[in-house]
Amino acid sequence: MDNLPGGAGSDATIDAPPHGLLSYQGRLLQDGSPYDGDIDVTFRLYTVETGGIAFWEETQTVSAVWNCGMAPVDALTDVVAFTVYTPGVCIDLTSITIVGPSVGTPGTYTFTTSYEPPTATTPITYEWDNGDATDFSIRTLGLGTHVLVVTATNCTAAQVTDTHTIVMDEEISIYLPIVFKSHSP
Repeated sequence: MDNLPGGAGSDATIDAPPHGLLSYQGRLLQDGSPYDGDIDVTFRLYTVETGGIAFWEETQTVSAVWNCGMAPVDALTDVVAFTVYTPGVCIDLTSITIVGPSVGTPGTYTFTTSYEPPTATTPITYEWDNGDATDFSIRTLGLGTHVLVVTATNCTAAQVTDTHTIVMDEEISIYLPIVFKSHSP
């Protein structure tokens, strides 16, 4: 087999390496920093993107930055073609903001979120202080000061948090007396 389709679900081909092994390299990160130590990584090759049964598997011990040869090319001779699916680059959240009023009268309010950067990798997981798990929270608020908190995470589990304070006050109505005077021209 001379060429193997490859590369993040694309139709690109790669030449079979002359040494008879496919090469793969990567970086292991923990909390955004290089992983300290070695870890066992299991590589599996499938003929379909999801599901299916691996036609080849190998476990190797790797360190924070690794480059390894795997899958003897002759193990691939019965496979007409396969696609290599690799996760995309993760773009971390840098901030989240609760959007909503900061004053009001008792009632029901909807608070939404916005995050930075707008190109952050999805999905994003939200956790509000009241247990809501969406990008918005509907609150019924009584008199007083209320502090809302939302925490969001995405692909690397890095967390961003925002708080928002809203003060609920009584609606004050002022009534002025109407005075009619008799006026003669």
